[in-house]
Amino acid sequence: MKPLRRRLPRARSSATAVALALAAVALGASPASAAPVLASATVTAPATATVGDVVDVSVVLTGTADVYAYDLEVGFDDVALDYVADSATSPSGGFDDVQVADGSLSILHTRLGSSPALTGDLTVDLQFTAVAAGSAAVSLDSVELIGADGSSLVVTPTASAVVAVAAAPVAPQPSASPTAGAPAPSASPTATAPVTGAAAGRPTATGSRDDLAFTGSDSWPLVAGGAGLLVLGLLVMAAVALRRRAAATR
Repeated sequence: MKPLRRRLPRARSSATAVALALAAVALGASPASAAPVLASATVTAPATATVGDVVDVSVVLTGTADVYAYDLEVGFDDVALDYVADSATSPSGGFDDVQVADGSLSILHTRLGSSPALTGDLTVDLQFTAVAAGSAAVSLDSVELIGADGSSLVVTPTASAVVAVAAAPVAPQPSASPTAGAPAPSASPTATAPVTGAAAGRPTATGSRDDLAFTGSDSWPLVAGGAGLLVLGLLVMAAVALRRRAAATR
């Protein structure tokens, strides 16, 4: 992770802690009669995590006494872990500062005003985000405790924890093509209406049986009979005309 703020040199950080601790005494804190004490230090973290998880880490200082300020140097694998800004916890009633550099944290706390000295077990909780797979170590590289009289105790503990970070599971993508071997759906058969009439190749009647009787040679006798009646009518009319003329001449 890229540094959020420039890390202070250790000498400057220690001097700041001493100055703040002495200022606290001058402002009314009761000085202790002994130098700061530290029994042991440990680092705890989950054994495993997955990329994207938030990893909770605790730094515990056990059996402290007469602590008006402390400065902790915490190392971490900045390839696999990113420090979560402002996640470091601290005791109430004091001033806090966290400097972040590549793979390192400098955590400073000092008492202010009439706040009493810290005694007993001190816990600093931190959070990291797992960003890459791998074996990520978090270690407490240095501890400096400062008493009310300005005396300090510097310890280089061998406290660390290792987190095995696994890659995030990849969700399976849906297949765009049908599964091999699966039969393709068949189209449902369409009912076909039976073909009738001319479409089936059979002749279709266009008239009645009486109409068929007056076609072809069967119509010739009727034509001849009609012509005879016409001639007969003409002869009758001629005969009537002759009779009328003869009567007129008498």
